[in-house]
Amino acid sequence: MSDSKKPARNSTRRSNGLIVLFSVLVAWTLLIAIGSFHTQASTDFRRPLIVIACMSVFLGGWALALRTRQSR
Repeated sequence: MSDSKKPARNSTRRSNGLIVLFSVLVAWTLLIAIGSFHTQASTDFRRPLIVIACMSVFLGGWALALRTRQSR
């Protein structure tokens, strides 16, 4: 009976860690996007959009890979 509860607790702990990691990466992306907008060269609005889009593709692919692995 105790064996069936252990994986659920580990899964919850792993899930919380991933949520924290994803949140930190999103915050870091926003910081880089803001920094790319406020450069001395120009304040082109497309720069932060490119940063956010690239990180979104990366995090989306990573989340998809984790979901695919979890479903197995």
